Amino acid sequence: GSTDLNVNSKLQTAGLIGIGLLYQRTQHRRMSDLLFSQISSFVNVNEEPVPDEGYRLAAGVSLGLVNMGAGNKTLTTQGQQNVDFQEDDDENRNGEVDLKTNNGLMDPKIIEGLISTVISVHDIEDNSMPDNSHAGALVALMLMFLKTNNISIADKLKIPKDEAKMKYSSYIKP
Repeated sequence: GSTDLNVNSKLQTAGLIGIGLLYQRTQHRRMSDLLFSQISSFVNVNEEPVPDEGYRLAAGVSLGLVNMGAGNKTLTTQGQQNVDFQEDDDENRNGEVDLKTNNGLMDPKIIEGLISTVISVHDIEDNSMPDNSHAGALVALMLMFLKTNNISIADKLKIPKDEAKMKYSSYIKP
């Protein structure tokens, strides 16, 4: 959230959606990292941090829009485990920002972080209220893996069938 500027939280939430629409399908590295960090962050309301579910959901929608349909384009699926990401220069010679669709690879840490946010079980609510992040992370994963037919993601997110894990089913959000 905005800490230096006293901006209404609803305006900040709309700004996140605007980032997603502006960078739609670009797989922009910096925007992906920024939006991923906002899925579990707080919004400042009257200089007090508040865990706003709408803000976190907007961050998830935007992250999904930026990486729409690119879930299979990760380092691990390409067999390049130890490749470092290079920061791209987003401006061309005329100073204009290039927002073309990126054919690069996604950071698998973002996908792993989203999956761990969705499948984590919290029987005691802590100050960060991680349950508010579940919806945003799930929507981001849905849009990232749209039309990829990736069954492994669906398997990781489905409700467990064995008895040992069923005791946690009361903590699983629908």
